[in-house]
Amino acid sequence: MGDADLDREVLRLFVEQAQRVVARLAGPVGGEERSRHFHTLAGSARGIGAWQVASLASRFETAAGTELDTQPLFEALKAVEQAIMAREELSAAGASDAGGAGSGQAHSI
Repeated sequence: MGDADLDREVLRLFVEQAQRVVARLAGPVGGEERSRHFHTLAGSARGIGAWQVASLASRFETAAGTELDTQPLFEALKAVEQAIMAREELSAAGASDAGGAGSGQAHSI
């Protein structure tokens, strides 16, 4: 697997995991379980350079026993997902070009 292929796979896995975590957080979860979900999301976000998502998830992890306005986190996740999809589209377009539009470099989101 080349670097670009690995990047795409890691980003795809992040999106899938984030969607599962968001779905679990939308349901009835206790404070400790909620904290674990935020912890998982924070670690995964750090792994792909989604620093805003990681920061928000870490903040929510420590405040999991209180009422939380998770809207900023979910909006940041949506922005990351859209950036990943756009990157994938650019990579696909670059693969059909002789010069290749995708640089393969990760960007901080």
